Amino acid sequence: MNNKVLIILGAGKAQIPIIETAKKLDYFVIAIDRNQESRGFKIVDKKIIISTYDSKTVVDELIKLKDKYNYKYIGVIARTSGPALYTAAAISETFGLPGLMAEIVPLATEKSTFRNFCREKDIPVPKGEKVELSNFIETKCDFPVIVKPDLPIIGKEAVKLITDRDKLDQAVQLASDASYNGVVEIEEFIEGFDIGCLFIINRNTSSIIAYWDEMVGIKKNGEIIGCGVSVPSVIKGTTIENKVKIIVEKFTKSLSSDVEAILILAFRIDLNG
Repeated sequence: MNNKVLIILGAGKAQIPIIETAKKLDYFVIAIDRNQESRGFKIVDKKIIISTYDSKTVVDELIKLKDKYNYKYIGVIARTSGPALYTAAAISETFGLPGLMAEIVPLATEKSTFRNFCREKDIPVPKGEKVELSNFIETKCDFPVIVKPDLPIIGKEAVKLITDRDKLDQAVQLASDASYNGVVEIEEFIEGFDIGCLFIINRNTSSIIAYWDEMVGIKKNGEIIGCGVSVPSVIKGTTIENKVKIIVEKFTKSLSSDVEAILILAFRIDLNG
């Protein structure tokens, strides 16, 4: 069993299906979570009670366990977002496991970092700005705007569409509270629809696996909520699909040649396609 050790970040409700599947496949499962009462801990083989945000402490503990029990780590699964992905990348790179790399994580977690990366590579992104709560006075973007955490802790929490100035300060405060680094992203609002593109990268070569349409709703208070997805995407077989392919290829070639990953890029398709 020690030759099939799988590391899972988190042991809460969201990780239960992963843990159960891993156990059915006869993996020895190590789960990491700061909450010692997490439900997943009841069915794992080894539990590590440390915050998934604490990369160094987690890696140090995994090294100790590997040396003590001669574990052979073969994979790390992170069904999560935000700061925990830095820990997933640290585990992958320390033990030579497939998964996220440190180069990818900031792009996948920090809105402002991703926007700046795309601008440098001439990849189209919405206009936006990085806002520090301590010195925020006014946005440079035209209303309406989308306000969101720069480094979100939980999904779409505190993501809002703001149509007038009177509601902006409160939205910025809420987004700052929901952002791990306290920083807020303010973006122009683009009329249109959202699609997701799942693709695999292998040494500067990309291969698209699937497209889907994202069903998104807006509450009366401006809160953005995810409602589901629709497949096949309406872009299949259209000129928009070709544009997406070009952007995916450009993004892939902008990364280091040793990057291997499965990624999703989200696209906002405006009314002009």
